[in-house]
Amino acid sequence: MTDLTLDPVTGVIKAIASMATSPIKNQLERNERVIQLRNKLNLPPDHPPADFTGVYQYALVDYGVDKPQPILELFRQKEIIQAFRQAFEQNDQSILVKKREDFLDWNILGDRIRELNYDIKQEFADFQAAFIKVANSTRTPADVIQIQKIDNLENLLVEIVERLIALPPLTLDQLWDLLVDNATKTDQMKPEIANNLGMWNPAPKVPRGTPFHFVINLATSGYLILLEKNPDQQIWCLSPSFLAPPSRLEAGQVKLPLAYQDTFTADSVGREQMLAIISQDKLNLDWLPREEDEPLEMRKEYLTELLEYVQGDFGVQILYAEYRVAE
Repeated sequence: MTDLTLDPVTGVIKAIASMATSPIKNQLERNERVIQLRNKLNLPPDHPPADFTGVYQYALVDYGVDKPQPILELFRQKEIIQAFRQAFEQNDQSILVKKREDFLDWNILGDRIRELNYDIKQEFADFQAAFIKVANSTRTPADVIQIQKIDNLENLLVEIVERLIALPPLTLDQLWDLLVDNATKTDQMKPEIANNLGMWNPAPKVPRGTPFHFVINLATSGYLILLEKNPDQQIWCLSPSFLAPPSRLEAGQVKLPLAYQDTFTADSVGREQMLAIISQDKLNLDWLPREEDEPLEMRKEYLTELLEYVQGDFGVQILYAEYRVAE
């Protein structure tokens, strides 16, 4: 800290000392001496200046008009002034508490103050209260309300984060449900099975053991991630994989598995769930299968990363459909 910053504080202490020719008898006399000191130091009587040095001077006059020299010297120390500056600029009063303890533990001035039988913590608290009062008086009512709102919001956010940290991690099923919550239900994804004439037709149910294809009618072009959750509660990434068409897909019908491959066969009875994510940019996810890879069984960390992506990208289309595998 520069001498120029310290000089105004030293001036306040000298002015207080020069006027301490007789003890103050009552509150009225104290108030009069505060006004005299403000006039002597050319401090505005009604509205303190908004800069830190002005606030510190103003607070020192209000607090220190009837204090002995060693007490005043405490608040001239550059370490203490710096702590108040940080608290003023960062709106963090905990800085003052730590600096008070550190300073009084090692500084010889602390011993001189204790010899006067003053409660050091109380004196520090009194000056801190005067400082905060003056600092708040430099702000308009709108400023004070806004600061209170920000402080309350920060406290609320801290509380929310602490609660989230304390919560148990989400299960695979819970992560899947969150993905489904972000999806739009559609009838443009469904299984197709062959009828007696050998033609493939959409069906809301697939008999167990029946060969079928899965068909998606894409309204827009893009990159496709297709996830399946089977009745055994396993979740698989079917696209990209060797089962799906490669690269960027055009709008229109997409059929899995590919025409030259075998069909799917449903082995377990129950609900099959399908979730399609169509994006305009190729997702850069390390775990995502390559076009020649086998389908990937999804893990919690994969679903977590995918959920974070879709919740943060408003250009992603997410579709959901389900069907049943029956006996």
